[in-house]
Order: sequence, then C-alpha cells, then structure tokens
Amino acid sequence: MVSLDVGVWAAALMTIGIYSLGFKYTKLYKFCEFTFVGLGTGYGIVLAWDNIQRIGIKSISMGKISFIIPMILGILLYARFVPKMQWVGRYPLAVITGIGTGVAVRGFVQANIVKQIIASAKPLWGTGAPLTYMNNLIIIVLTISGLIFFVFTIPLEKTKGGSLIGKIGRMGLMIGFGALFANTVLSRYSFLIGRVQFLLFDFLGL
Repeated sequence: MVSLDVGVWAAALMTIGIYSLGFKYTKLYKFCEFTFVGLGTGYGIVLAWDNIQRIGIKSISMGKISFIIPMILGILLYARFVPKMQWVGRYPLAVITGIGTGVAVRGFVQANIVKQIIASAKPLWGTGAPLTYMNNLIIIVLTISGLIFFVFTIPLEKTKGGSLIGKIGRMGLMIGFGALFANTVLSRYSFLIGRVQFLLFDFLGL
C-alpha cells in the first residue's frame, strides 16, 4: 500500500527526480536540483545567523569583549559590495585566509605525512601470526617502491621502465587506485540500493 505520509511522498518525488538525470535532463530533475540548492542555502543562512547570536552576541553580552573583533571582521566582509569600500573587505579576508591556511597545513601534515608514516611503519617479526608480518612486509615494500616510482631525479629507464622496484611500485599504485575506485563505486551502489529500498518498502509498501 502506497504511503500517505506527505514527508515520504516528498522524499520519493525528490529521489525519482534526481535519478531521472540518468535518462535525460528533465524538468523534474531541474525542480529537485533547484529545490535542494535553495533548501541548502536557506539552512546555511539560518545556521550562520544562529551562530552569530549564540556565539557572538551572547558571548559579548556575557562580558567576553574579545568576541567583538571577529564580529567586526565579519561585518567588514560586506564592504566588498560597496565599490568605494572594497579595499576594506580585503583585511578580514586576509585574516580568514591566514588562519585557515595555518589550520589546514597543520592538519595536512598530521593526517597525510605523520600518521601515514606511523601507519606504514609495521613490525616485521615478533610473536604474532606469520600472515600478519607477511602483510606488513607487503605494505612496506609497496610503500617504498611507490615512493621510488615518483623519484624524477634518476633516469627513467632506471626507475619506471627498467628496474624491478619501479615496476613493483607502479603495480602497487595501480592496485591502490583500483581499490579506491572500487570503493567509490560500491559506495554509490549502496546509496542507490538504499533509495530503491525506500521506494519499494517505505513508499510503495511492498
């Protein structure tokens, strides 16, 4: 039995409309796309205003005077809409860019360099299962050979085309890229399966 819930009907309409792009760019897809963008924009505006009230205005009213500085910088961002005052908006933008870059660099180094090195430093012997140490050896070999594959200061025939370690590195990279691509495809299929189950069971009641 088809569900009579308005929310379920709206979700089913949006699901069918979004997946109709697989056939062609229909008006239903355009409606769902614009609706999604509009709802996302509205939610972002409401969330931003809530943050201003909850974090900024409320904190200032409680005596935290230092919160006036980010409030002023945020207001100055809107100076870009006034032609004669556009230069004022560059200062808060520079502060945001500098702080954002510092935070991003710190996170990048920790996530993509330090933690990757720690994750790749596997023990090759001990009291554990032999298969575990064999897997650790494969990880270390593929990591080192993959890095050597990108060494461009050595002649090409000695690294990529001619040497065994270059071929092992390229093979390891292809396996890694294939696994990432397969994981992406499976995640997309899981989304599709979830939507199909919603349409069949929650919407149609089968």
